[in-house]
Amino acid sequence: MRGNAILARQDLHITYIGKAPSGTAKRSEREQFYNVELPILFSEYTHPPLVGGNFNCILQPVDSTGHFINSNALAEIVRGLRLTDMWEQDPQRPTFTHFSPTVASRLDRISYQRTTKGGKLG
Repeated sequence: MRGNAILARQDLHITYIGKAPSGTAKRSEREQFYNVELPILFSEYTHPPLVGGNFNCILQPVDSTGHFINSNALAEIVRGLRLTDMWEQDPQRPTFTHFSPTVASRLDRISYQRTTKGGKLG
């Protein structure tokens, strides 16, 4: 089975949040997770966040080859925290992280909050 890997600096605090519900049938549960649980977690931090994981949804149509499940709540978190996607994807040659017989999607992502004009992490 596929897994996740995490690279971290010694001074980087890592928090495991939990699982975002996956699948079309659990869309409302996933939106609840993004609307309620994540904002509570982010309100506790004063340092700029580095957010990564499998979000079980996409943010824009280019992230999927077929019918897509987007998350308005996750998109609002990304906008509200001013998160920048670390992956500079070429829209003409998209890269996907999840494959099924009928669709490919980019469900995994890592984003950070720019803290300086030069774009360095804080």
